[in-house]
Amino acid sequence: MTATDLHPHTRSTNEKKIGTWPGVIQAELIRVKATAVVWFPAIGLLIGALSSLFSLWSSNATDASGLLSWQAMYVTGMAAPILALLAGLAETREKKSRHGGTDIRPVSAWKIRTGRLLILVGLSGLFYAFNFGGVWLYAVIDGRLGAQRILLAGLLGWIGSIATIGLFSAIARATNLITALLLAVAYQLAGTLTAEASWWYFFPPAWPVRLLLPTMGIHSNAVALDPTDPLTSESPLVGIVLNLVLAVAMMGLSIVFNGQRVLRTPFRPQRASLSTDAESSATAMDDTTVSHLEFIRRDHVQDTREKQWARPPDGGHGGFNQEADFRIAGPRSSNTAGARYLHQECLRTVL
Repeated sequence: MTATDLHPHTRSTNEKKIGTWPGVIQAELIRVKATAVVWFPAIGLLIGALSSLFSLWSSNATDASGLLSWQAMYVTGMAAPILALLAGLAETREKKSRHGGTDIRPVSAWKIRTGRLLILVGLSGLFYAFNFGGVWLYAVIDGRLGAQRILLAGLLGWIGSIATIGLFSAIARATNLITALLLAVAYQLAGTLTAEASWWYFFPPAWPVRLLLPTMGIHSNAVALDPTDPLTSESPLVGIVLNLVLAVAMMGLSIVFNGQRVLRTPFRPQRASLSTDAESSATAMDDTTVSHLEFIRRDHVQDTREKQWARPPDGGHGGFNQEADFRIAGPRSSNTAGARYLHQECLRTVL
């Protein structure tokens, strides 16, 4: 007897949540807690701490530019692979668990994927909050000018991460985690190298990088922008619109894309359970139990025939041959007296 049997109200409440948005989100949160995905925002805290520490050691700047120059290491070199790791871990978890049985429950697969992506986008938001938020806190404590640029860069970076999560969720679902990470490295490299090209508008991998360059005040190679550089005065509005359009497209693709077919666990019939009620226990026999008893009955009949065949021709002592009683001739000679005794006891008990 389970807890839901003792509390019918709890069982009915859980059944009502199946397929609803609160139920989908709650189920995804439970799955996230049991995996390494829940610790993903801690990577942002580590990157923020390292950026602040390196800036303290190597930069003499009195404003936020020294801190942002070290964040360029993440924006131009690590953003896509780290986000692909987040998406790939979630998809790998689903493959290994065969979707946790959700593929046979009355809930849309699209809704389950949407809930998973929403949780991943939320974790990405925490990652950027810990990363850029930690650097901003250090800038405020240190009294650096332009600390608000750090918060704006974190917000723009999170907007650019949504499309990356959607894309590599679909890739990891179709392939595997290693393939997704390798493609993410190529994606990041291509976007960084083309972020300042004249045709960057037509190359989506460049959009997340280009979005952050004016706010951070750096080139795609992490060199500080010259005050007269046209990129310094570029509005982030165009980049925001492009990244949001890409986010909608990639999220939609990841939601509708099924990916690899996961084989379900073969059906195993449940064993007959004994009831505590004496009357119901005498009649509670499923098809599996009936088939087993029929097998025992046929086995007993065949044993009897073989024993009769094994009697001495002259009748002997008038009973069964002692050897034949313990080892039956023919293809069933490997049977032991113990197994036959167990069958006979089952017959006496049941029949």
